[in-house]
Amino acid sequence: MNRTVTLVALGAALAVGWTAVAQQNNQNGQTQQNQQNQQNQQNNQNRVEISCLEATGQNANQNGGNGQGGTNTQPGGAGSQGGQAGQNGQAGGAGAGGAGSAGGAGGSGGAGGAGGSGGAGGAGSTGGAGGAGGAGSTGGGASGQSGQSGAQGARVGNLNTNEICFVDKAARSNEFEIRSSQLAAKNASSAAVKQLAQRIIRDHQQAAQRLQNVVSRLNARLPDKPNTEQQADITALQGLRGVAFDATYVAQQIAAHREAVTLFEQYSREARDQNVRQFASQTLPALRQHLQAAQQAQKQLGGSGAR
Repeated sequence: MNRTVTLVALGAALAVGWTAVAQQNNQNGQTQQNQQNQQNQQNNQNRVEISCLEATGQNANQNGGNGQGGTNTQPGGAGSQGGQAGQNGQAGGAGAGGAGSAGGAGGSGGAGGAGGSGGAGGAGSTGGAGGAGGAGSTGGGASGQSGQSGAQGARVGNLNTNEICFVDKAARSNEFEIRSSQLAAKNASSAAVKQLAQRIIRDHQQAAQRLQNVVSRLNARLPDKPNTEQQADITALQGLRGVAFDATYVAQQIAAHREAVTLFEQYSREARDQNVRQFASQTLPALRQHLQAAQQAQKQLGGSGAR
């Protein structure tokens, strides 16, 4: 009897021990996974985000810096105010032009007052041209020196500007398709529309992963949200239900996929970068199928939609 009790107690102790070991191993595994996730997030943040605006210089700062008054211009959307104009016979302040941001030109320096010298033009940065120096006024000194030209606009790996813009548009379109279709999968009243939405979600998630593989080689990351117009379309969908939701969603998909098919056809032929060209070619068939399916769904709904 005592031997049986001893064996039972020993078994119970071993079970408790194995349970503790399993729990510890699970905790260690979870900790390692959390650390890996944090490392992946940090690595992603350290990568350059693909941006058409940065590549083309359209993201230039449109606001000049704070000067003391006087004359200034803001070519390229950059440049601070020039220096204060002097009174007759006195030197005007030499106002330095503001530095241009991505693609922006440095601002012109302020014009000096009567007897004053013009301010120096600001230096353009990241693709911007230097601003012109301000002109000296009546009886004044020489014009200010022109600013130095900035460096070339932002680039990602070997991609040219057009390829960067294509990748930017493709990534944002993927985000729009996925998010709007997730709404449709939940809120659509038509079974055909729900089926279309589920197909679009699956295919665009796969496309997004392929595109991420392309830019990861370039130490870059994709934008993670739709553009302003696309977000407005999603917001419009959120306020609809029933047939109105179905019609609007399908009309949005037709418009978006017409534009996407045209864009992907172009870059499947013209992209210089082999990986970008291959991505466009691989994704194009699904886009065409989505367009045809959306057009068929619209016919089933019996109208042209709300867009």
